[in-house]
Amino acid sequence: MVRKKFFPVFFLLLYLLFIFYITLYSRSFSLTQSCNPDLFWSYAAWAQGKPGHGREILLNIVLFVPLGYFLSAVLDGSAVKRFGLLAAGLSLIVSVAIEGIQYVDGLGLAEWDDVFNNVLGACLGIGVYKLLVRCCRKESLPWWKLGVSVLFLLAGVVGCRMVHMAPPALSTLFRQFSFAVTRVDRNGNDLWLQGTCRAYFRDTPAYRIVLRSETTGQERQAVTDRDGENFRAAVSASPGEKWEVMVQFKYYAPVKTATYIHKDRVEYVSGEIPGPDIRDTDLALLVNNGVLKAWEPKYDVYVYQFNDRLYWLVGSPLDRKTEMVFRLYTDEPGRLPEPRKKYGFDDRGFRAGDKNEITRTMRSGKYRVFVREIPAAYHITAVSVGFYADKKMQWSRQFRVE
Repeated sequence: MVRKKFFPVFFLLLYLLFIFYITLYSRSFSLTQSCNPDLFWSYAAWAQGKPGHGREILLNIVLFVPLGYFLSAVLDGSAVKRFGLLAAGLSLIVSVAIEGIQYVDGLGLAEWDDVFNNVLGACLGIGVYKLLVRCCRKESLPWWKLGVSVLFLLAGVVGCRMVHMAPPALSTLFRQFSFAVTRVDRNGNDLWLQGTCRAYFRDTPAYRIVLRSETTGQERQAVTDRDGENFRAAVSASPGEKWEVMVQFKYYAPVKTATYIHKDRVEYVSGEIPGPDIRDTDLALLVNNGVLKAWEPKYDVYVYQFNDRLYWLVGSPLDRKTEMVFRLYTDEPGRLPEPRKKYGFDDRGFRAGDKNEITRTMRSGKYRVFVREIPAAYHITAVSVGFYADKKMQWSRQFRVE
């Protein structure tokens, strides 16, 4: 009996690994816990002409068809009389466990629709197994079982290859947690950082600070002490290098914060920055006292935050129709202007030829200077800037303003 059940058990365990990879391990990092308890909401959205929900429904059904089949193969012939019912129950437990883990760890939208679709798929798989047993001759049944099992395993391999661990955009992460380094101290190679880190939509998970060398890519784990939102981190980091500050939340890989330590100062732009040519201009006050938030050498563009405004210094020629991207993300969407509430961000972009250019009122050398105020009506978690021309985004950068 043990030898007879070896392959069904092996196939079942292997496919369970495929399911866990597809539904959990392959998901992108997120701090947001999302849940939709409404049953059949995705079916309603599909009926309203949203095909993406239809694809999700079908994929969730198909994903559990092999699981129902393999559970039936393992339970058939055992002491369980109604193995199909038990197989469906075990599939229900697996699906609920996956949805629970997705919610707790922020790995996707936890929903009862997925549970329903998974169990429906498992029932189809149970039906496939029973159909084989009923329709195939006894002498050929083992080969049919083996063939279908191999086919389902190949489908699992294909499914694993279709998903990938795509890192989320920085603007997405910025909308999930705040981060700031407020003080830097050094004694030789010993570096101490003080700052704040807080998740917006949940209790902040345990974390530690990680420094990554811009030169070598080497990562240094910092000894991190937390006190509520505040942290103090100690790490060995040579003063001659530029270090990228990252946060490693419990169970996740380190994530970027767009914060750098260079010459024992906090910076927000990667690499060695030459700075704009401000000789014989009126830009010294802005450049020397503002905070550089974004830089793109291809277009000779610098974006500074100075007090409650953002300034674009653009040294390359711009067509008057070029759109300057200025998108604001917030954790207070209810305070956005009415037309923007449904999007969850505020879009205040402008064209290169409109009134936001202040070049004509100052000596700016080769640079055209544009300015926009940072709204105070809602808390801003991230800003996205860039150029949009010729029907595509030419470049974009994301950063914090806090």
